[in-house]
Amino acid sequence: MEVLLEKKDELNGVIDVILSPSDYLPAFENQLRDYQKKVTMPGFRTGKVPSGIIRKMYGKGLMAEVVLDKVNKELNNYLSSNELNTLLYPIPDKENNLDIDLISPGEISFRFDVAFKPEIGIELSKEMSVEYKRILIEESQIDKYQEDILYRFGNVEAIQEVTNHSVVSGTLTPLNEQGEPLPGLETNYVHFDTEKMDEKAFDRCKGKKVEEEVEFNPRIEYRDYEYVSSILKGQSKKQLKDTVNYRLKIAFLHQRHKAEMNEEFYKLMSTEQDITNETELREYLRKSLEMSIKPETDDFFIESVMNTLEEKYSIPLPDDFIKRWMLYNDEGKLTMEMIEKDYPIAVKTLKRQLIESELIKKYDLEITDSVLRENLKNNYLSNPQLDEDDKTEEKIGAAIDSFLRDKKELEKYKDALQKQNFLQVFSDLLNIHYTEITYLDFYRLKYYGGISPDYHFDHDHDHDHDHDHDHDHDHDHDHNTDQKNDQQ
Repeated sequence: MEVLLEKKDELNGVIDVILSPSDYLPAFENQLRDYQKKVTMPGFRTGKVPSGIIRKMYGKGLMAEVVLDKVNKELNNYLSSNELNTLLYPIPDKENNLDIDLISPGEISFRFDVAFKPEIGIELSKEMSVEYKRILIEESQIDKYQEDILYRFGNVEAIQEVTNHSVVSGTLTPLNEQGEPLPGLETNYVHFDTEKMDEKAFDRCKGKKVEEEVEFNPRIEYRDYEYVSSILKGQSKKQLKDTVNYRLKIAFLHQRHKAEMNEEFYKLMSTEQDITNETELREYLRKSLEMSIKPETDDFFIESVMNTLEEKYSIPLPDDFIKRWMLYNDEGKLTMEMIEKDYPIAVKTLKRQLIESELIKKYDLEITDSVLRENLKNNYLSNPQLDEDDKTEEKIGAAIDSFLRDKKELEKYKDALQKQNFLQVFSDLLNIHYTEITYLDFYRLKYYGGISPDYHFDHDHDHDHDHDHDHDHDHDHDHNTDQKNDQQ
C-alpha cells in the first residue's frame, strides 16, 4: 500500500492511493463469506449457496465496496497524519476504475485531485485604519421607548372593541388562496399588540369586537418577528408556502393605560441604578438603547473589517478545482452554468472562511472545549436567581452538559463567542476611528449598502428592548466545509 502526493503548483495537486492485492483481497474474501451466510436463493438453503455462484453474481459489487472503503480510509489517514493544509475535500479522478478482474486481481491506483489553502499572511496593526459606526440615539427614540415603558407598566382593562393600545387575543387560522382553512397551527390563544401592527392591518382590526373575525397576516403586517416565528412554527415549509393569509377570531380584548411617573414607578425601574426623576429615567433608557443596538453595530464592524482584509490581501484560489468540487458534491442538482453564475458569491464566502481560519490560528482564537465549558460555567453562575444548592460542581456540570446536547443552540453560542474574539483582537490591534450615525441611516447602510451577502432585503426592523426587572403585576404581557467521506 502506498499514498503519493504530487504538487502541480501552490494550489493544486494529485494524491495517488495505490493498493496491492494483499491490501484488499482478505477483506473481500471476508465480505464474500459473510454475504454467503445471509443470501437466499431458490434451490438452496440459506447460507448454503456455493461460493462460486456468490462470487459470480455479487463479486463485482462487493469488490467495489471493499476497495472504495479501503481507499477512503487510506486517503483520510493520509490527510490527517500529514496535516495537509487542504482546501475542501479531494475529488476522485473520473478515470478511476472499479472494474477489477476477480480472476487475476492486481494493483489498483486511485487518483484524487486536491487543492491547498493559500497563504494569506494577514498582519493586524495600528497602521490599518478602520471605521466603527456608533448609532446616535435620538430624542424621538427615547420618547417612543419611554412611552412603551409607561404602557408596559400601566394598568389594563377589558374593552369592547379594538382601539389604540389594545391587545387582541384569539385564535389564528391559516388560509389558502381560496380562503379555505389549512392545518398546521395549534388553536391556543395568540396575542397581538395593535401598536405593532402596520397601518393597514390596524385599520381592518379597528372597531372589531369579541367573537368577530378579521383577516390579518402577521408574517408581513406585525413587527415582532420573534413572536410571529414562535406561533407559526407548527406550520411546515409547504404549509407556509400555501398560506396566503390568516383569519384572526377575537376572543378577548384589553387596553393598556400609561403608568404614572411617580415614586412607585421609579422604584420599579430602579434595579440597576437609582432612578428618581424623568431626567434620570431618560438617561437610563438612552444607555439601554445603546446596549441593545451594540451587538448589531459590532457585527457591522466585524463585517467591515473582514471586507477590508479581503480587499487588502490578494487571495488566490484554485477556481477550476472549486467549480468541479461544487459540481461533484451537489450530485446532479447543479449544472456548470449555474455554478458559473453563482461562483462570485461562493468565492466570497470561501475567502471569508479562509480569513477567519487564518485569524483564529494566528491570534490563538480557537474555542476549545475547555474554553467553551469555562465560559458556559461563568454564564451559569452569573444568574442572580441561583440558590447555593444550584452552584455545586455536579449541578453546574449537568447544566453545561444539557446545553451542549442542543447542537443548534451550541453553534449559535460558539458563533457569538467567536465574534467576541474577533472584536477583541480587532479592538486591540487596529486603529479604530468612531463615527456617529443615526439609527435610520445605519439600517439603510446595513441592508441596502450591501456589505454582507447573508442579509436579506425583505426584512423589516422593529426592536423590543426587554429588561431584567422583576415586577409584580396583576396582568401578563405577551408579546472547512464538511468532508465527503464516501466517494461514489
